[in-house]
Amino acid sequence: MSITTESDLYSKSIHDRKYIQRRPWLVLYDIINWYPSSLSESEKKMLKKIDRTILPWTMLTFFIKYLDQSNLTNAYVTGMEEDLGFVGNQLNWVTTWFFIGYVIAQVPLLLLLSRPKITRYGLPTLEILWGLLTLLQSQAKSPYHLYVIRFFMGICEAPVFGATHFVLGSWYTKSELFKRAGLWFTGNSLGSLFAGVLQTAAYSNLNGKDGRAGWAWGFIIDAIISLPVGFAGYWIFPGLPDGPRSKLILSESDINTALERKLTAPPVRITPTVIYKGLKRYEWWLCISIYVFMIQMSIPISYMALWLKSVPNGVTFSESAINNYPSGIYAITALSSWIGTSLATIYHPWSIFTVCSIFCSFGYIVMIVWDVSNTLKFVAWYSFGFTGCLSPLLYSWINVKFSQNREFRAFIIGSMMSIGYSTYIWTPLLVFQTGGNAPRWKIGWPFAFGCFIMLWALMMVFYYLTSKKTSEEAEISQDDSSSYQEDLETPELSEDFSQSKKNVAEIKVVKLHSNSISNE
Repeated sequence: MSITTESDLYSKSIHDRKYIQRRPWLVLYDIINWYPSSLSESEKKMLKKIDRTILPWTMLTFFIKYLDQSNLTNAYVTGMEEDLGFVGNQLNWVTTWFFIGYVIAQVPLLLLLSRPKITRYGLPTLEILWGLLTLLQSQAKSPYHLYVIRFFMGICEAPVFGATHFVLGSWYTKSELFKRAGLWFTGNSLGSLFAGVLQTAAYSNLNGKDGRAGWAWGFIIDAIISLPVGFAGYWIFPGLPDGPRSKLILSESDINTALERKLTAPPVRITPTVIYKGLKRYEWWLCISIYVFMIQMSIPISYMALWLKSVPNGVTFSESAINNYPSGIYAITALSSWIGTSLATIYHPWSIFTVCSIFCSFGYIVMIVWDVSNTLKFVAWYSFGFTGCLSPLLYSWINVKFSQNREFRAFIIGSMMSIGYSTYIWTPLLVFQTGGNAPRWKIGWPFAFGCFIMLWALMMVFYYLTSKKTSEEAEISQDDSSSYQEDLETPELSEDFSQSKKNVAEIKVVKLHSNSISNE
C-alpha cells in the first residue's frame, strides 16, 4: 500500500494547480473535493474519521470563544453599561485585562500543549474552565469584577487558537490543511455572528426573568453551550498523532497512516538552547512583525455596534438593529475565510491575500474620510469581512513551512500570539478609546490603515522567501525519502521494524529532520 507523503504532494501540486487554473469549473470541484483519488484507501479512511471528530469539536470551541467575546460588546450596548456603572474607558480596560492574562500564558501553555501526552486532555480542560468563568460573568456587579474574571479567561483562551492550528497542522498535508483551516476558522465568524442574535433573543425574552438582566442571561447561555463541548472533548478530541489516542475513534492502523504521511519529527526537550536557536531565525522576527500589524489593523473593525449606537447622521437604530447589523461583517468573514483558504491550494496564497486586501483598503479609506452617507459607511464596515482569510492563510502557511520542526512551530505560533496581543493591551487605550466620539478616531483609522499596508508588504516578503526555501527542501526531502525507502526494504531493517509501522515512520522522520537542521 502506498502512502502519499507531503513531498509527493508538493511535486504534483505545481502541474495540477496550473491545470485547474485554466479550467474554472474544476476550481469549484477542487474546493469541495476533500478526498482526491491520489489518496490511498487507508488515508481516506483516517481522514474521514479525523474530519468527523477534530473539525467539529475545534470549530465548536472556536465558535464558543468568539460567541462570548462578541457578547461582551453586545451586552455593553444592551444594558450592562448602565447596570454595572461603566464610565469613561472602562470597557477597554475589561479587554485590556483579558489580554494581559492572554499574553502572560500564551507561550508557556502553547509549548506545554505541544507535548503529545498533554494535548488531548489539555484543550478540553481549558474549555471547561472557560465555561465556568463565562458563567461567573453573569454574576458580575461592577466593571472591576469583570477585570478579574476576564484576566483568568484570557489565561484559559491563550493557547487555544495556536494549539488548535498546531494540531491541525500535525494531521493534515498542505492542501488538506488549507481547506480545513478555512472551514475551522469560520467558527470565529459564526460565533460573532450568532452572538448578536443570541443577545437580542436573551434581551427580548429573558430580560428580568428570575431577577437577571437580559445581558446576564446571554453569558449563562454561553456557559450552557460551552461546558458539554468541553466534557465531550475527553472522548472525541484526538490530540496529536503520536499522543494518547481515543480507541473509540482511531485504530492503530489509522495512527500509523498519519505518522507515515506527515513525517513529523519526534518531540525533543524544550531548553533555552532550542528557544535561542528559534530567536536567531529570520522567520521568527518576520512572523512576529506581521502578526503585530495584523492585530493593530483589526482592532477598530469590531466596533460597528458603537457606530450604530452613536446615532450616525441623525439616524437612531433599535436595540435589535445594533445587535444584528454587525452580523453581516461576520457572515462575510466566514465566507471569505473558507473560500479564500480553499482557493490557496490552487492559486498562490499571496494573490488571494492581495485581492482581499484591496476590499479592506476601501473600508479604511472610507473610515478615514468619515463624512459620507450611512449607506457607504455600511459598505465600508462590511468590506472588513474580507479580513477573514488573512489569519488562516498566515497560520496555514506557517504550519506547512515548519511542519518538520514541532518545537519551532509551537514557539513561533505562541510568540506571534503573545507579542501580537501584547500590543492590544495599550493601543485601544491610546488611539481607539470607546468614550466621546467613538468610533470616529481621527488618529486611529489612519494608524490602522498604515498597519494594514505594512501587513500586506511583509506578507509578500514572507511568502517570497519561504516559498523559495520550501521548494528547495521539498526536492531534497523527495530524494531522501526514496533512498530511505530502499534502506528500509533491506532484510535487516525489515526484521528490526516489522512489529510497528510507526517506528519505520519515526526513523524516516529523524533523517529528514536532521536534513532540515543542517540546512538551517
